[in-house]
Amino acid sequence: MATPTFIVAPPKAEEIARRLEEEVCRRHVSTPEPVFRKQHDTQSYDYLCEIERKRFKQGEIDDLQATIPGPFYWECEARTLKDLLSEAIWGNIIHKHSMNAVPTTECWRNVVSDYRCLLKSEGYSTQQIREGRFSIKDQRYWKHEAECL
Repeated sequence: MATPTFIVAPPKAEEIARRLEEEVCRRHVSTPEPVFRKQHDTQSYDYLCEIERKRFKQGEIDDLQATIPGPFYWECEARTLKDLLSEAIWGNIIHKHSMNAVPTTECWRNVVSDYRCLLKSEGYSTQQIREGRFSIKDQRYWKHEAECL
C-alpha cells in the first residue's frame, strides 16, 4: 500500500470562517425572500360561512340569521334582493316586447315606456324621470340626441 509522500495541511480557522461566510451569502442571494400575506388582508367570511352552513339545516340557518343585529348586514341583503328584483323586472319587460327575438328600436322604446310607467307608479314625476337620464355617462347615447337636436 502506498502512502502519500506529502501531507495536506488542514485549512486554518479563518479560511473555514471565510468560506462559510461566502456560502451563506451565496445562498442568501440565491434564495428568494418569503412573501407573507399583506397586513390588510381580510378574513374570507363568505368561505367560513359556506363551511359552517353544512352543519345546519336551512331552517336553522334562517332562524340564526334572523338574530343578527347589525343594520349593515340587512342593508346588504336588501340591496342584493333589490338587484335580483331589478334583473327579474328587466328580463320580463324585455321578453314581453321582444318575444325572444333580437330587440328592435321599437322594442326598446316600449321597454323605456314600461319603465317610465313603473317609475310613475312609484311616485316619480315626469320631470324626475327626465332628470334621471342625465346620469347616463355613455357618450354614444348623447351623440344620438345631440344629432337630433
